[in-house]
Amino acid sequence: MEIQNKKLSDDVFYKERAEVLTQWPTGKDVDLEEAIAYHKATGKDALLNVVLKNVDYIYRVFVEEKSASFVTPGHEEIEIALLRLYDYLGNKKHLELARFFIDQRGNNNGEEKSSQIQSNLPLREISEAVGHSVRACYLYTAMAMLAKIDGDDKLKAACNRVFDDIVNCKMSITGGVGADHTGEKFSYKYDLPNSDTYNETCAAISLAMFAGAMQEMEVNSRYGDIIERIYYNGFISGVSLDGEKFFYTNPLEIDRKKYARSTYQPICERVKVFNC
Repeated sequence: MEIQNKKLSDDVFYKERAEVLTQWPTGKDVDLEEAIAYHKATGKDALLNVVLKNVDYIYRVFVEEKSASFVTPGHEEIEIALLRLYDYLGNKKHLELARFFIDQRGNNNGEEKSSQIQSNLPLREISEAVGHSVRACYLYTAMAMLAKIDGDDKLKAACNRVFDDIVNCKMSITGGVGADHTGEKFSYKYDLPNSDTYNETCAAISLAMFAGAMQEMEVNSRYGDIIERIYYNGFISGVSLDGEKFFYTNPLEIDRKKYARSTYQPICERVKVFNC
């Protein structure tokens, strides 16, 4: 998703937003975590019941019938939502479905292996952060959550390896991650440029989520330190003081003189609406 510094009309923005959301794991009208939050806040179960029917359908198609055309969701997020649904309701089916998606990623010979969506290796074998940085950290968050629930030492070890790789080799001093704008992805070790780094705001948030899940699994102040670094630097830089304008990317410096001779430079002013 490459960002252009161009304002869209509200009609165009919401049309494009709807199209993007339909590509997410459960579609634009079924948000598992929204349903949990709404039920907690109001006690009303209409939205939650819709979600539960949707999850039952996903379970039937992927686990029971095995009739889905794929087993590796391209944008990891459903795994976290299923584990939170399990934590809220205690339904083993939701845990099993989350475990299915995590176990299958990188293990399915019928699908193309891709580092961009973290399906290049079975997840218990990974040792570095690769691919789209937001998707990756969402996935690593779910891995840490599942490792805690299951007491899975191999999954925990994989989480530790990838966390070390991120914070020691692929994280800017601000806590920003995902330096390569080509594919919004993690770059190679120690490639941390200042002016043309990508460091998507969403990636900083997802890394904080990963650190939070690691902190739940293991008491260690390093995870809290990373969360604090992100909140006060890599995340907060993406939002204006009035909360109405945003940076999608967060470079460490902006040099307008470089714009004329570079194929990519981040925008230099927060905007309300992005053309994605």
